[in-house]
Amino acid sequence: MCLESLNESLASIKSGRASPTIFNDVMCRAYGEEYPLGDLATTVVQGSNSLLIKVFDESVKEEVLKGLQRCDFELSCQMEGKDIRVKLGTSRKEHIEAGLKKVKESLEALKKQARDERQSAMQLLKKLSKVLPESEAKNMEQDFNNMIKQTETSAKEVCDAKEVELKQA
Repeated sequence: MCLESLNESLASIKSGRASPTIFNDVMCRAYGEEYPLGDLATTVVQGSNSLLIKVFDESVKEEVLKGLQRCDFELSCQMEGKDIRVKLGTSRKEHIEAGLKKVKESLEALKKQARDERQSAMQLLKKLSKVLPESEAKNMEQDFNNMIKQTETSAKEVCDAKEVELKQA
């Protein structure tokens, strides 16, 4: 349902630990246009707070470096031949609190979306109940409610794991 969008949202929350997805939202100017970092380089984790950015085309290495320096994360970047070594700064309490707040907001957004989907489905089911047997309509309603509950439970588990990750940073 909407778990994919929740996972994408949580992946963008920086925990202070090295992760290949940490720079997904970093944009770099190359070839006269803005590109996501992932289109210009690969990110390899080298330790809990160290990454290696392997640029595909050495001619855009400077622009990738500038893009990294513009991002809102404390970084120390060094050129190493064709690659860029990135060390993450230590997470401050404010970063962790902001991350926890974003996790809660993401979970609430998913719950709202699930409620809206449930409401739409119930309206459709109400219209269909005129042509469906009553028992079948009840079964469909129960199945849909179970799906919503399962989605919310899975989302809560994913968010709890992200909160633990943020608190350990």
